[in-house]
Amino acid sequence: MTDWTDNMVKQKEKVLVTGAGGFIGSHLVEALLEKGYEVVCLLKPGESTRWINDLEATLIYGDLTEKKILYELVKGVSYVYHLAARMGGGDKPSYIYKVNYEGSKNLIQVCIESGVKLKRFLFVSSVATVGPTGDSQVFDEKNSPNPKTPYGKSKFLVENYLRETGGKIPYTIVRLPLVYGPRSLRGLYVIFKLANSGFQLLASKNETNLGFVIDIVKGMILAAENPVAVGQIYFLGEDRIYSYLEVTRHITDALGKKTVKIRVPYFLLYALAFLTEKFADITGTHAAIRRDSLSAYLNSNWRFSMKKAKKELKFKTEYPLAKGLKIAANWYKENGFL
Repeated sequence: MTDWTDNMVKQKEKVLVTGAGGFIGSHLVEALLEKGYEVVCLLKPGESTRWINDLEATLIYGDLTEKKILYELVKGVSYVYHLAARMGGGDKPSYIYKVNYEGSKNLIQVCIESGVKLKRFLFVSSVATVGPTGDSQVFDEKNSPNPKTPYGKSKFLVENYLRETGGKIPYTIVRLPLVYGPRSLRGLYVIFKLANSGFQLLASKNETNLGFVIDIVKGMILAAENPVAVGQIYFLGEDRIYSYLEVTRHITDALGKKTVKIRVPYFLLYALAFLTEKFADITGTHAAIRRDSLSAYLNSNWRFSMKKAKKELKFKTEYPLAKGLKIAANWYKENGFL
């Protein structure tokens, strides 16, 4: 795995990470600690800390929608990595908007109003802000956003709000594709579980970029630390584009399983997504598969260029899909998730 100590900070600086207990957030916290940062983690009340319990980070519970609690939180902070968001599942669009947009706006306003000497506010956005690409198009940062889901629309609103601050806060925006790797219990994990049960899903031939979590975290830190990135937007992920059919085949290979190939009608997948959303709503958990994401991803192409990040940030990925999926497969097995 990546040796984060290569570029350790000379003097311990304080970093705030929202969404720190999640899949990507927990990997980011580990990397920042290894680089020598002092890390403060903001967790929503009741959020699991299983991935970060044993780390030397400060854990604070709070709600981004309660602005008054944030002033104390940002004191002495040099960097903010803002990952916290609701992706959908059983959430109503109004709630997604409240958490993702209003909560983000609160944090941005507090950073400005408190006068904290912030080196960077890194906002973790998504390719969902841009919306799906055409049949043969590869989008870059110059393409106009056209979000299709409540999640994508809420993220786009935050991007706009940051731009409207008029330089009052040194921000950078990174847009992530489908991210996978150890600790991810949604997205490709569903395909892993199917394959482990002996079934290879014959998915859509549409195409997408992906990103292994370690590569993504590395790109986020590069974007936050590089002065050239202030006020900029970057797509992060593996530059190679894969069909969903290739992805399912690579997952089967990573597990070393003999599988029966099945083609599930779209309406059945949609029904499954509906049921997982309802279950998540009842249990207060995240839905592993969601109707809006299913519709947006399987029926569309999501092709994006990483050239800007490669050129300006010297970003390069170390984990092509086959390698990353093998690491993920081993982790799922070793930790009892398969």
